[in-house]
Amino acid sequence: SATDSTSTANYSANNNDTYGSSTDVVFKFGDLVNTDVDNDVEYIVVEFGARVLNIASNTAGTTRSNTAGYRIGTDTTNRATTSNVDVRVAEAQITLAKTISSLPTPLDAGGVITYQIAFTNSNSVNSAPAFDVVITDVVPSGLTLNTGSVVTASSGTVLTTTNLSSGNNITFTVGMVAKNSTFIITYTATISDVVTSQQILSNTSTATWTSLRDVDSNERTYTGVSPNNTYRVTSTATV
Repeated sequence: SATDSTSTANYSANNNDTYGSSTDVVFKFGDLVNTDVDNDVEYIVVEFGARVLNIASNTAGTTRSNTAGYRIGTDTTNRATTSNVDVRVAEAQITLAKTISSLPTPLDAGGVITYQIAFTNSNSVNSAPAFDVVITDVVPSGLTLNTGSVVTASSGTVLTTTNLSSGNNITFTVGMVAKNSTFIITYTATISDVVTSQQILSNTSTATWTSLRDVDSNERTYTGVSPNNTYRVTSTATV
């Protein structure tokens, strides 16, 4: 918390073994007797974990500070507090780029268009891995997906990719995309003979991801529910 729990004003209130967000943790060791008389230093090491909460104020780049202190008995002068130890909140920094890499000449029925979808997690100092990534792309009416043309590539660290595409629907799941990494999907689609002159064909790719591996009730997601579950991006290509 922002206050020192070893001080007289706060010690009793925080020493109640009930802990939540911004609550100081109190470890009680009872009476410690050191019968060792050599010159070595004796000490106690305390290790504990703290969860970064999915709250509005915890966004990439936010610094959280923490201190530790001790108190012996009720003596308010026999105590000390460490300097701040800081941690910085990190989140996946995602861009999704849907592009057309080649067009037929002429651009007419029977022609083949090549599309590319690139899911990139930046190398920002505030970036973290993206987990449970799902990339979808519904090929629109007027185009027919060539299912055998779907290929993938990656750079950096990209783990556990699965192709769930069927019909005119492209779907890929990716277990994890680390920072400074990219996952790329390339495919072709054939222009059908039902298209008309000057018809515009647009299709949009969508990507979602989460902040933790697998399903975790504490993770940040793409549901759009407050405060920060906004892990969803789209990109559109038009011919």
